Amino acid sequence: MDNGTKRTLKIYGAILIFIILMNMFVIPSLSAKQIKEVDYSTFITMTEEKQIDEVEITSNKRLFTDKSESKHIYKTGIINTDTQLVERLQESGAKFGSEIVEQNSAFSNFFIWFILPIIIFTIFFNFLNKKMAKRMVVQCSLEKVMLKYTLNQLTV
Repeated sequence: MDNGTKRTLKIYGAILIFIILMNMFVIPSLSAKQIKEVDYSTFITMTEEKQIDEVEITSNKRLFTDKSESKHIYKTGIINTDTQLVERLQESGAKFGSEIVEQNSAFSNFFIWFILPIIIFTIFFNFLNKKMAKRMVVQCSLEKVMLKYTLNQLTV
């Protein structure tokens, strides 16, 4: 490798390391809102005091916002034995909902994760094989022409 190529590779490497570090440390803290984790009793207290604006109930946590101007976001774990949660949320006037989990069928998962990649790779490698075969034909033809030319030069 010459000096220009080495210098270019060093620059690309430095840029790559910079991007990785930015994605690991800076971007997450800038792009994501700060979510404060609280215990479940705080969630219940805020519900009873009617301080909660919206609640999103997921399979493993509850995300909720308060009614303040800045709309702080909180999260807490779930307690499956809390049977009065819906009534408390309705009494507090909070808007609430749950995530909708959609399951794919076993056949579609098998097709998407097993059959489709095989089809894609087969098409890709057939394309490469045809392209390489054309280059081989051109290379062989070129070698035949060179051999005939050389033999003609030797016989003359």
